[in-house]
Amino acid sequence: MECFCVNMQIVSLFVFFVSLFFFCRKSHRHYFNSNKELWAGHRTG
Repeated sequence: MECFCVNMQIVSLFVFFVSLFFFCRKSHRHYFNSNKELWAGHRTG
């Protein structure tokens, strides 16, 4: 039973990281573009 609990923790952590990875990949392009604009503004300003 204890082993099962540990496995569930590992699985939930794995699912959390996978969803986080996909979320980052989905919003990465937008984030990178806004960062480029930010850096360009800093350089010119």
